[in-house]
Amino acid sequence: MERINDIIGSIFECNGAALADDDNPESVEKWDSVTHIMVLSALEEELGVKFSDSQMENIHTIGEIRAATAAQLRR
Repeated sequence: MERINDIIGSIFECNGAALADDDNPESVEKWDSVTHIMVLSALEEELGVKFSDSQMENIHTIGEIRAATAAQLRR
């Protein structure tokens, strides 16, 4: 989880571990459509996971990003 938080934090320019699971584009200043794709793409590249188009469209919170990434890492 630490690596996931580091990647999230690097894109949103904050401490990723300090973000709550319910944080979303309304509560994270740097979260917009571009940084949303950047976060998911960085997770794919750095951790070797792959998000479907549906997942990319339906992930709306930090907790959902963490859970979707962690689930793929457990496979």
